[in-house]
Amino acid sequence: MAEPAKSPKRRAVAKPREKRIKKKPANGEASAKLDAIGVDAICHMFAEGETFRAISAQVGVSRAAIADWIAASSDRSARVREARKMAAEAEDDKGLEELTSLPADPTTGAVARAREIAQHRRWRAKMLDPDRYGDRATIDLNATIESADTAALLSELAQALSITPEQARKMVGFAEGEKEAS
Repeated sequence: MAEPAKSPKRRAVAKPREKRIKKKPANGEASAKLDAIGVDAICHMFAEGETFRAISAQVGVSRAAIADWIAASSDRSARVREARKMAAEAEDDKGLEELTSLPADPTTGAVARAREIAQHRRWRAKMLDPDRYGDRATIDLNATIESADTAALLSELAQALSITPEQARKMVGFAEGEKEAS
């Protein structure tokens, strides 16, 4: 005799746990909260070195809502940018203060700690104001070409960049012994 077909066992499916996360206000509510606080207070928080995360927690809106609110107005954006530049300067000053506040006879651990803190402060300054504290050097060169005399142009380029004419020649792409077009 044939055995009756077994029905597949059904597994109990666990219900997903409900997450109890405080919901941030919708964008309209966030803008209203930020407008009530005002751009001056937000800029002051940034200038004091507060992060987006800290301001978000204080105000009770998401970081994205703060970024959107700032970007919505060119005036707000410019003011926050200036406030963050001030924060960069403050971070740099705090790093120097950390190093200069060491006692006269510091321990090796205290020196290492102060150096790490100062390095982190310099890094934060670089992130807040890369134009001033960044690693890249940029050269803005505006030149007007009035002459077809290549030698004179190379000489002007070398002078503007504080390099030798030979270096300018190589930079432009003239090989050794190649004659410039006059």
